[in-house]
Amino acid sequence: MRGLLFFLAACPFVGKGDLEDRLDADGDSFPMGTDVGEDCDDTNPDIHPMAEEICDGIDNDCNPDTVDGGMSYPFYRDADGDGFGDPGAVQTACDASLVGSGWVEAELATDCDDTDGDIHPEAAEVCGDGVDQNCDTSHGDCDLAGSFSLEGADAILTAEAAWPENSPNRLGMFFLASTWRSLGM
Repeated sequence: MRGLLFFLAACPFVGKGDLEDRLDADGDSFPMGTDVGEDCDDTNPDIHPMAEEICDGIDNDCNPDTVDGGMSYPFYRDADGDGFGDPGAVQTACDASLVGSGWVEAELATDCDDTDGDIHPEAAEVCGDGVDQNCDTSHGDCDLAGSFSLEGADAILTAEAAWPENSPNRLGMFFLASTWRSLGM
């Protein structure tokens, strides 16, 4: 002990505060300090310059340039809780648990209205309401065209329908022509 006291007395540039700052409080063999190679968190023995960087949101190896080992993936905000994220609201992290609830992975960042849980890529389109429920850029337009099965039918009604041009909800539908043909049943 006498040798240590002599050393401290002989070194005027090392004060009591400096020595306390250099002690290794967490026992990981790296003293606390600001120089490269020194412990950046002397309260946790798992954090020091030789520690392996892992995905936990903490700078494990005391190198702020390699937090979480450089692993970073985009997560997208799902504000309306429909399971699809807003492609414009992104946060990066190495794991979804670090961004919290309400975020989805990149393949689900396809919501066209993240304020309405009824509007998302898997929603059913409502015919003629002018709203794009399923994010396919159509706005509920409904055309009466296509093939339909007539199996079990007693008659066939063939019709051509039209809507007035100024009817955004298609409520003014009328038939241009129709034909009724009995199948002889």
